[in-house]
Amino acid sequence: MNILLSIHPEYAAMIYAGEKKIEFRENIPRKCEIWDYIFLYETAPVFAVTGWIRVSDYINVKKILNGDRKDLKKMIINDGRLTMEQIKAYKPNLRLWGWHIAEAYNFGHKEIITRFSPNEKPPQSWCYTRAEIQGNICLKYDHVLNKKSYEREKEILNKWEK
Repeated sequence: MNILLSIHPEYAAMIYAGEKKIEFRENIPRKCEIWDYIFLYETAPVFAVTGWIRVSDYINVKKILNGDRKDLKKMIINDGRLTMEQIKAYKPNLRLWGWHIAEAYNFGHKEIITRFSPNEKPPQSWCYTRAEIQGNICLKYDHVLNKKSYEREKEILNKWEK
C-alpha cells in the first residue's frame, strides 16, 4: 500500500537532489512494504504532490543516538540534514524513526492533492493512499473524476497557483 507524506518544500528539494537520505518521523507504516511508493506532498507555499520516494529500511533513531557508535550518529545527522539540536527540538525524547530513502523521483510538475487524498486534505504527517504509479508517472486514482470533481480540482489548483 502506498503512502502520502507531508513535507516542507526545502526538505523535498534536498531529497530530490539526493542530499537528504533520511526523513525523520515519529512512527513507521505497518501496512507498507519497503518498496511501496511514498508520494511527497509539499506544504506551503507549494501545496501539491511533486514526486515520490522509496524507502529501503527504517532506522530506530533513539537507539543509534543513545548508543556509542559515533560513525552511526554522524551518518544519521549528515544523511538527515538536521543538527542534533534540530532533532531534539522536533522530538526531545528522540523516539523517532529514520526512513532511509533509497530512490526519489520529482514529477517536474504539481499534482493536485485530491488525486491522492479524496477528502482534499493533506495528512498531518503521513497516511495511506490508493494512488499508484502506472507506466512512467501516470497515476491510477481511487475515485472517478466526473465533471463536478474536475471543476473542483480546477478551482483548487487555481487557488494554489495564485
